[in-house]
Amino acid sequence: MVPHQLSGVEESVALVYDQALALQGYISLKAFRLTPAALDNLKNEEYFSP
Repeated sequence: MVPHQLSGVEESVALVYDQALALQGYISLKAFRLTPAALDNLKNEEYFSP
């Protein structure tokens, strides 16, 4: 991510949509918020595995 993409990210939520389940007739949405440690890693361009 570039610096201008990180502004305001602390207040954001990522939505994940599962299209495979949607094709079967189910709605699958999950919401995630990054932890402060994950945001620090993004800002410092340090990458981590899940």
